[in-house]
Amino acid sequence: ATTWRNNGRRTTQLNVSHAFHSPHMDGILDQFRTTAATLTYHTPTIPIISNLTGQPATTEQLTNPD
Repeated sequence: ATTWRNNGRRTTQLNVSHAFHSPHMDGILDQFRTTAATLTYHTPTIPIISNLTGQPATTEQLTNPD
């Protein structure tokens, strides 16, 4: 965050009860996916790097509720 702030970017610390990659999230995954499926997704206008592959994420990856 410091690096981004020093480069003129705004940062915000998220206040959460637990890590979102935690197994504690498993209990809500079905409900989360159901809700995500109701959203309207659009093609991104800026490149987004996948935290899974380190490569630019595809439009399909970013607009799919799964």
